[in-house]
Amino acid sequence: MAIFLSRLDIYPIVDADGTPERDALSVNFNNFAPSRKVLIFTTDARHCWRPDLVAYTVYGIPELWWFIYKINGIINPFDLPSGTKLEIPALADVYDFLRANFVGD
Repeated sequence: MAIFLSRLDIYPIVDADGTPERDALSVNFNNFAPSRKVLIFTTDARHCWRPDLVAYTVYGIPELWWFIYKINGIINPFDLPSGTKLEIPALADVYDFLRANFVGD
């Protein structure tokens, strides 16, 4: 029986040329310190089971749902009851953090 330490042991993430990519789950989000105003967003019934709608509503970019959930400590993307208050950093802060942690070395 094989013992896997992480999903990357099974599915390593690499670029087309074989260069390993950074894994978003391994980045320390405790270092995220927004320098701009943080919005408090309250979910409603339409956001339940739709993490992409939260990101689309606040950023216009549904693909950033994982970032919002990660910085708010939400593990299960489908566990978001109506009335949940989320901290939403400015999009510029999100891009700065992603650029510093995922683009280049």
